[in-house]
Amino acid sequence: MTLSLRRSLQKLPFLTIGKSARSLRAPEVRPAAASQAAPSGVSAENSFTIPNPEKFLARARAEGLNNVVFNEGIGCNYNQTGDGLRPIVNPDGKADVFLTWYDFAACANDAAGKGILAGNLGLSLLVELGHAVGGPFVRTDPAELAKAQELIRQLESKGHRREFALLLGVVKALNPQAFASPRIALLMELRFFRLLWKAPGGTPLQKLESVFRSMDGMFSQGNQDIFADMGPAGAEFLRLHAARPDLTPEEVLGHLRPRGGDPIRAKAVYEDCIGHLDDPEVPNDFSTLAPTAQESVDLVTAGFALYVAAGETEALPRRNAMIATANNLMLFREQRDIAALTFLQPATDVEVAHEALMRAITPTVRTTFGSQVDWTFITCLAPPRRRLRFSMRLPIARKNWAVFADRWDPITRSALPLVYAKSDLVRAERSVRDDPRTAAEKGLVE
Repeated sequence: MTLSLRRSLQKLPFLTIGKSARSLRAPEVRPAAASQAAPSGVSAENSFTIPNPEKFLARARAEGLNNVVFNEGIGCNYNQTGDGLRPIVNPDGKADVFLTWYDFAACANDAAGKGILAGNLGLSLLVELGHAVGGPFVRTDPAELAKAQELIRQLESKGHRREFALLLGVVKALNPQAFASPRIALLMELRFFRLLWKAPGGTPLQKLESVFRSMDGMFSQGNQDIFADMGPAGAEFLRLHAARPDLTPEEVLGHLRPRGGDPIRAKAVYEDCIGHLDDPEVPNDFSTLAPTAQESVDLVTAGFALYVAAGETEALPRRNAMIATANNLMLFREQRDIAALTFLQPATDVEVAHEALMRAITPTVRTTFGSQVDWTFITCLAPPRRRLRFSMRLPIARKNWAVFADRWDPITRSALPLVYAKSDLVRAERSVRDDPRTAAEKGLVE
């Protein structure tokens, strides 16, 4: 079977692509700056500038900001919002769980950035082959192109046609470790073979362009949609808190209205979550409380109310539970109602179906939180070692990260608990990242 598949793959005359998937850094998680008198537009309590994501979004879209820079700006905005929230939810610095949704979002944004860069790397490699790429993209720098081309030559030497080797070389940039298992590598080859076969385009190069264009578009559009929803909500809350430093959870529920939420429903969600703080596991199923996307905006309001309540709570186990529950509320809306819009986009005349693309990429799913915490979907699904040798079917083969049900428990029951258990490592990580002033000078925040 393996030999037959290899021979089938070798018959495809597919080709190459543009900006290398450089390693985007996770946010530095640090204590808030000491209090001091603050100028207008700056939080007096924590002496940091409240970001203006609405203005950033408007400018980025008006100027046609490319997806790579757009992604970097989103990360800077998330970092600033996270910096503003951390002293609110954990004012004495004693909680074990002190990272908010915005800290996790900055790391997920980095992971999406690698997908964007991989798509642009593919398009750049196509140009190197003489293919006229239609539409804008970011050219990969020569050093990264050279690395990709060397990897492609290595894949060719193993029997792959040059064109298919180029595709695999780009995918490998997302997570090289995913190819360490021959069985998983073969699974991805098969999925990409099928994806390319059905891709729009009259020539092999056109088909490859559609895949790389889809990769860039899927990660960038999903990222921008989430930011457009959650970025303004975070800034609105920080402005409310700056105006009322003694803000209470009840005031949050009554005054914070992201996207026209219902304060009565938000209060009901908040009270339900308060009633489950002593559960053995952090609640993660909110489908009954918010059956639709319109209703799930109230999960966000309830989440901010829980953040405020956490800051008022002395008992650390209860504070930890409040912060973790608030994170799950926001994640639920983000993953079920926002990310799904892009992940489930059907095929068009120029792009492949995003669900099929994500299914092929699923074994590479990976998020790093600083340099100390590294989470992969494959590891999360791996059965005990003694069972693996008797299993003929890989757990990852039954999953598709585009499907909410396939990714929700791995995120909330595996990835987040891993980070919570190592929060001090994440906090101690001194990653190089944009200082708010530098980010503002570069136009990445407003």
